Amino acid sequence: MRSFAAAAAALLLAFAAHADDTAAPVVTHTPTMKVTVGQEEGKVVQVFARITDASKFYPQTFYRYAPGEYTKPLDMKAVRGEKDNFGAKIPVKGRYVEYYIEAYDEFGNGPGRAGDPDHPFRVDTGGEVAESAPPKVEAAPLRLAPRPTPVVQAVSGGRTWTWIVGGVGLGAL
Repeated sequence: MRSFAAAAAALLLAFAAHADDTAAPVVTHTPTMKVTVGQEEGKVVQVFARITDASKFYPQTFYRYAPGEYTKPLDMKAVRGEKDNFGAKIPVKGRYVEYYIEAYDEFGNGPGRAGDPDHPFRVDTGGEVAESAPPKVEAAPLRLAPRPTPVVQAVSGGRTWTWIVGGVGLGAL
């Protein structure tokens, strides 16, 4: 009986936690500035981000070497000794590496992103950031053309009005 009560309490707490966490994880990232040579991996682009959320989350780095499809994402690992910091190592193949970071929490909230699939961070494998996600641009206010004044024609006389109202009533049946 106690195990049943404990399970019910745990389930109730899980639903309460889910109700409290409805926001996507927050991902803060500064584009990578250097390419390093790892002991085992060879040449890699190291990607770091600060990621926070009210519940458990799953951060990943999506990358590609040329415009087109992204390769299988890399799971980001917690950086030892640094709270809320996560990292991934992208193997270098070719002149450029493009990437973005994405995280969902355990309740499916998200994605929280740094970069975007259509506008990824781009790193020159020589070590410099060639291009990053475009800056946010504020759109100019939308100016609509004035609406033309509707022309209203009065329906005069009995029979026309009767046919219109009767037709609508018959159509409703």
